[in-house]
Amino acid sequence: MNVLLSLDLGPQHEAVFSVASQWVKRLGARLDLLYVLPFAPMPALRDPTLQAAIEKELRADHTQRDLLQGLLNRLPEQHRGSIHTRTGAPADEILAMSQDFDALLVGTAGKTGVERFWLGSVAEKVVRQSEVPVVVLPLRGMK
Repeated sequence: MNVLLSLDLGPQHEAVFSVASQWVKRLGARLDLLYVLPFAPMPALRDPTLQAAIEKELRADHTQRDLLQGLLNRLPEQHRGSIHTRTGAPADEILAMSQDFDALLVGTAGKTGVERFWLGSVAEKVVRQSEVPVVVLPLRGMK
């Protein structure tokens, strides 16, 4: 079984990874990690060559990859998958990657009301549109 965990590398990414690693160990699964750098094409930059160059630079930043690799290395070897980094709308990128996996793991801060209206909910969009099973890991109370 191959499982994809999407991390935002915010303050709670360690707790999310810890819970996810327990899931994959119980399932005997292999865990891939995904980080999506939120990036929307800027209308002012209509030149496709310039837009592609900006995206390439963003993808070349090894900070996220190094952090993800450090997390993955904590897992027993039989549970370690690959690292993926993308740029774009997080929910869209997670859904695009999901086609190659048996299940998705996503964290949610559980925002409601106006806060959710303004910030949106990546987890909610993934749950609603995914064609593979999604396990939502609640971040409230995680440290």
